[in-house]
Amino acid sequence: MSETTPETPEGQAPPANEWKPPASQEDLDRIITERLTRERSKYSDYEDLKAKEAEYNEYLESQKTDEQRRQEEAEKANTEREQERKEAADAKAELARTRAALKYKLTEEDLELLQFVPAEQVEETAEKISKRLTREVTPDFDGGHRTPPPATPSMNNIIRQATGRG
Repeated sequence: MSETTPETPEGQAPPANEWKPPASQEDLDRIITERLTRERSKYSDYEDLKAKEAEYNEYLESQKTDEQRRQEEAEKANTEREQERKEAADAKAELARTRAALKYKLTEEDLELLQFVPAEQVEETAEKISKRLTREVTPDFDGGHRTPPPATPSMNNIIRQATGRG
């Protein structure tokens, strides 16, 4: 098999823009510096754009009437008030869960069960969980009315008794 070479007419050199690795650290530094300079030049007007945006926003703000400004402030205040109400309701619900857990002596794992219960139903649900946890477990199907059979002696005990050693 023959080695493949780039197809160029005889007597011509390969294209000059072919990549060549840098020969030294200085060449590499020069290449990196040139690339960074090109990249920075793309974003050289960024600060100008930010300044123009600020000026435009100031212009828009100056064009608003006093009524529009008051309306925006009122909307912002309403949004903040609603957020505070929601946070207060969440805090009340968490307090109700904690109180119910303490009242019915529930563990942290049991408290996790109350996490998604509405605040109005926390007390009732905690009581149900507590009752289920403290319910007596019946030993078998008949409620413990029959006595268990006597324990059968082990083979070693039978042999000891027969030989008189036990």
